[in-house]
Amino acid sequence: MLALVGLNDQEIGRLSERVAVLRRQGYSLADAEQIADRLLVRDRTGTDMRACVECARLIGRRCAGGEMVGPPHELRRCARFAARSG
Repeated sequence: MLALVGLNDQEIGRLSERVAVLRRQGYSLADAEQIADRLLVRDRTGTDMRACVECARLIGRRCAGGEMVGPPHELRRCARFAARSG
């Protein structure tokens, strides 16, 4: 987890929040940490790609928008992406 080097308070909070949300979604601790770490790297680099696990259209393991769902750690661009609230 190279992204964990030099975390600021905001990044620590966001990382912890993401892990908690992913755990509630049924991911193992190891998977949740891997996904959260990937999202942290994405945030730091400023890329405009998203993960399906961040999308409000993801219901369980299916996309309500009719898109193919990628692996939880995969970042992609999706025209139907809708950020989860909260």
